[in-house]
Amino acid sequence: MSNNAKAKKLDWIVVPGGPGLSSDYLRQGLSKLQPHYKLHFYEPYGSPNSSRLAQVTIADLINQILEVADQNKLEKFGLITHSFGSYLAMRLLQGACQKVTALIMLSPMPLVFKNWQNVLEGIGSQIPAAL
Repeated sequence: MSNNAKAKKLDWIVVPGGPGLSSDYLRQGLSKLQPHYKLHFYEPYGSPNSSRLAQVTIADLINQILEVADQNKLEKFGLITHSFGSYLAMRLLQGACQKVTALIMLSPMPLVFKNWQNVLEGIGSQIPAAL
């Protein structure tokens, strides 16, 4: 079976960037790009459409990915991640999660701490002081 055929049979949890971003910005584009993929979108804790907005930790966000899998009765799944979602996926995999069988990272954050820090400083320097 080809990798493309395997990918079509696999359920995918889409983990958006952020923190605090809704999955809405990925929903339309990914659904059109991969119409045969079984995509599961959710609202990460802290995003505007989430039921839980305050006091969210990295551990909470990682556990939420597993909760999405449990709610959808997924024994095995792939992750499609963007930006900060890629960081969450790496942290999930660091815990030796056996349920994740595939990973697609869209524009991932640099995985070296110093590069990540430089990216954040660059973004921060563009935010007006009034904000």
